Amino acid sequence: MSGFSSKRTSRLTLRARAWIALALFPVVLSVGVPAFILGRTGDFTSRESLAGRQQAGETLLIGILYGRGNLLPATPFSEPWDVIALGTSRALQFRREFFREPRVFFNAGKSIATLDDMTAFLDAAPADWSPAVLLLVLDQYFFNDAWADKQEQRLLAPFVPPENQLRRWAKNLEALERNWRALFREVAHGKIRWENVVRDRQHGLSLIGLHARTTLTGKREDGSFRNGRQIAWPEDPGLEDYHLLNSFDRIRKGRRRFEHGFKVSPRALATLDRLLARCGTRGIEVIGILPPYAHAVWERMMVKGDRYEYLRELPSAVRTV
Repeated sequence: MSGFSSKRTSRLTLRARAWIALALFPVVLSVGVPAFILGRTGDFTSRESLAGRQQAGETLLIGILYGRGNLLPATPFSEPWDVIALGTSRALQFRREFFREPRVFFNAGKSIATLDDMTAFLDAAPADWSPAVLLLVLDQYFFNDAWADKQEQRLLAPFVPPENQLRRWAKNLEALERNWRALFREVAHGKIRWENVVRDRQHGLSLIGLHARTTLTGKREDGSFRNGRQIAWPEDPGLEDYHLLNSFDRIRKGRRRFEHGFKVSPRALATLDRLLARCGTRGIEVIGILPPYAHAVWERMMVKGDRYEYLRELPSAVRTV
């Protein structure tokens, strides 16, 4: 009798285990597979790991798709840089190869979204931070109150202090929870392949993150940006501003950085003046840059009459600061 009972209990235990395994399978699939992919590709890497690989002589391309973007082995404040580029994404094309001594340059592009963010950047800088030259890349819409009044001031800076391991893994888990469905969609559509997961190097570059491994897109060690997708497929209709159509649509609607502006913002000019004064007290020479719009974009705005009058006045107004 006891033998029969033992066998029955054993069968029940096996059945219970099978049901538990079946119930847990979707969880393991939805969490385990994305976690393996992102861990294998480097999307969950740390700044310390990147710095170690750089010191070992590797040339890195860091394109983190689903983890923490803007992660680099260095920061604007971690080294005694002589030249720093600061601005939105429009500053990201400056590279260390532009300079006679490449190691003296760091690109802090996409660290800011507004002029007020530049103030926050200086607030975050150590007291002895004083690069010889600051390349200050200014977007024209910074000086348009119609745009500034709509903005939620935010700092995009990638110069956060070092994290402890527990906090870093908490952020990784948050990224995993937020993006696992999108990751499965990318796999299902063939945008992420097994070769992307296992391939560590290409063209002499160590590829960190899914973005780097799928399209050779990401940040270089100096903070500058390589748009591998646009380089490889310039006629891809899926590009963000394919043939400038997105910009033309925003001009037509007068929105998303193309708000109509009839005069240069006195508030923005005053903020810029204070920023320059603070840099002066640190002994930093500032070179201001207003990158031009594509000619076709400029023409679309100019045919709007005085709706973009502030753009005509901006070069002379900035020179007075």
